[in-house]
Amino acid sequence: MGYPVKKYYTLTDRIVIDCLPDKIFDTLVFFFQDRENYKLWHKNHISCHWKKGKDFSPGSVLIAEENLHGTLHKLGFTITSCRQNSMLEYRMLFPFSLICRGGSFEMIPKDDGTELVACLSFRGGVLLKRLFRKNIESLRTHMKEEGQNIKLFIEKTINKA
Repeated sequence: MGYPVKKYYTLTDRIVIDCLPDKIFDTLVFFFQDRENYKLWHKNHISCHWKKGKDFSPGSVLIAEENLHGTLHKLGFTITSCRQNSMLEYRMLFPFSLICRGGSFEMIPKDDGTELVACLSFRGGVLLKRLFRKNIESLRTHMKEEGQNIKLFIEKTINKA
């Protein structure tokens, strides 16, 4: 009998934003509305559009293009669950679904604002982490920058209105 092997590896980023959960949810809706809004979120975002549905309704399909670790990627996402102002879950479409199961955004009320928790879950566990160390670190940085950018956008733009 050997040690249990972790099948999945999850990247998680957390940031507290000085706002209520609805502001974060509304900002995510705004960023995913169209190409120009999506590009406001992160310097490596190229475009996005809803192929089916919109605004995070379950079953909706979003197509996004991003520069990740120096390579242009066209990514497909299916929204699997959405609890407005609380949780958004998605799964990746083929071929990225072979490596990345999906992810989530969770908005958790705190005394000093709302904690935004972003997660990406990968198949392959520790083996994937070892084989793709640079790519994983690049994704970790990208997720952290997205969190910082949404915080700045909300605290400077929305909270001043």
